Amino acid sequence: MAAFLNSVRQGFRNPSNRGTNNQQQQQQRPNGSPSPTPQGGPGYAPRMPPLANSPSLASSLSLAESNHSPETMAPQQPQPRPLFLRDSMHQFVVKGNHMTLAVCPISVEKGEWLAHQVVEQFRLLNTFMTVIQSTYQKEDGSFDTHCNGRTCPTMTAGTHTYTWLDSHRQPTRLPAIQYIALVQKWISGKILDPAIFPTGAVSPVPVASTYASGSLSSPHSTTPIPAGPTSLSTPLNVLSGTPQSNSVPQQQQERDWIGKASGFPENFLAVCKNIYKQMFRVYAHVYWHHYEHPLYHLDCERYLNSAFTHFILAGTQFELLSAKDLEPVQALLDMWIAKKVFPADSLIVLRSTATNANENNASSNATGASSNAAGPSGQGQPQT
Repeated sequence: MAAFLNSVRQGFRNPSNRGTNNQQQQQQRPNGSPSPTPQGGPGYAPRMPPLANSPSLASSLSLAESNHSPETMAPQQPQPRPLFLRDSMHQFVVKGNHMTLAVCPISVEKGEWLAHQVVEQFRLLNTFMTVIQSTYQKEDGSFDTHCNGRTCPTMTAGTHTYTWLDSHRQPTRLPAIQYIALVQKWISGKILDPAIFPTGAVSPVPVASTYASGSLSSPHSTTPIPAGPTSLSTPLNVLSGTPQSNSVPQQQQERDWIGKASGFPENFLAVCKNIYKQMFRVYAHVYWHHYEHPLYHLDCERYLNSAFTHFILAGTQFELLSAKDLEPVQALLDMWIAKKVFPADSLIVLRSTATNANENNASSNATGASSNAAGPSGQGQPQT
């Protein structure tokens, strides 16, 4: 064994002379040039040419250069269910049939009732907007509002985002607190505009003072005085003696709209729809982002549920909200329909039943979650 170890040590001290023997035994090529000598030198294998520079496998698979961040690669945790969708949260102040708050009485003109509902709903909503805009003291002693640029950097309701049209009619994302303040200012301007919400007395229809066959106050009224010849194309206001200046245009006489008899403009319903849409977006934001803080902790959720139920039922009476508008809170409405919070003959229940039937017959994908809102003059224009 000692002899074997000595021979191994000698082998390491004296490299093999196979390379030297090969160099001494080189043969001349036919053209007289020697055969090439390995570049590695005597006793070594030929050296391979260097490889081209290329990024390593580790760098090509690094997280910094990949499209997947550690957050996206990690398993996603299920999102907790919003508090307002829990069964225990469906409490109301109003007892009985909620439809009594929304149905127009028989003796009230529809335009008057619609104006009353819009003003009343805005008054109720202002109560909750004041709550989330109120200032409170945080644990560190500083003061802040419940809805602010840090907690609500954009006006959202779940996965829906609402943008504001600036003075150049470009969609702009605003903090929710600023968006809500603009909604308040814009709706107040509409309600206080006498051209949209008239508050004066409606001018009565002029009474006819003359007749085509003569005047009843003329002598011998029992024998009508023949009037001059008339033409079949003569307007009725001329035949009845009504001044031409007080007459209504012929096309406007043929058209009819909600509120016409009470002096509301022809676009009154369209304006109310736009106002209702803005108010709904505020309600949706309150439910998604402020139901727990601060409304639930202030024991206001029952009042919010009651006001929102009244809001939805009044809106469906005049079809002020579309199915797409209701998407952010559709799950809540479905739960209330299942619990029969809404009467069976209400439009919201009938519409939901028809929608479910259509979805069963033909599947369709919902598109769009971003909407544009409207601002007051100089700060944006309404866009439906």
